[in-house]
Amino acid sequence: MLFRSVEPGLSGTYLIPASAAPAFTTVDAEQSTARLERRWPALTPDVFRVEWTGYLGVDADDTYTFTLVADDGARLAIDGTPVVDTGAGRGFFEERRAVPLARGVHAVRLEYRQEGGDLSFAWMWVRGRGEAAPIESWRLSTRRSAWAAQQWAHRLDVAFAALLVALLLLAAVTWRE
Repeated sequence: MLFRSVEPGLSGTYLIPASAAPAFTTVDAEQSTARLERRWPALTPDVFRVEWTGYLGVDADDTYTFTLVADDGARLAIDGTPVVDTGAGRGFFEERRAVPLARGVHAVRLEYRQEGGDLSFAWMWVRGRGEAAPIESWRLSTRRSAWAAQQWAHRLDVAFAALLVALLLLAAVTWRE
């Protein structure tokens, strides 16, 4: 993340039902169980909600399968259209759905609900066929206009890492001679 000018991630609003105001709002680069646990450093409330909003950058026109894993519930909307909903019950749920997306930036609304008991959340995707994986943070932005900058920063990071490896290999070969 050498060339990042904008913090990647989605805007997360953490809510406790008994409170009229949000507990806090922040930018989350990842949306996962580990992130939820880190956001409540003292003691995770038994009941809370998180609403993440922002933008997802997609490289190519294709079918993308989105998966939500949640204990107790979650739902995902892309460009205002509901995509995945684990339902209203309590317990562990996993739901997925394939949707066609055009190359470009898409508005995302992701909600997680915890109603007591175990805490678990994952948001994953796969393009075409393959194994679902967490969405890379550089694909997420709080502003539509920031995604292009993040995409170029990611490409520069990859190119810089490759150049660094090549230089280290060259130095190792030269050092051995």
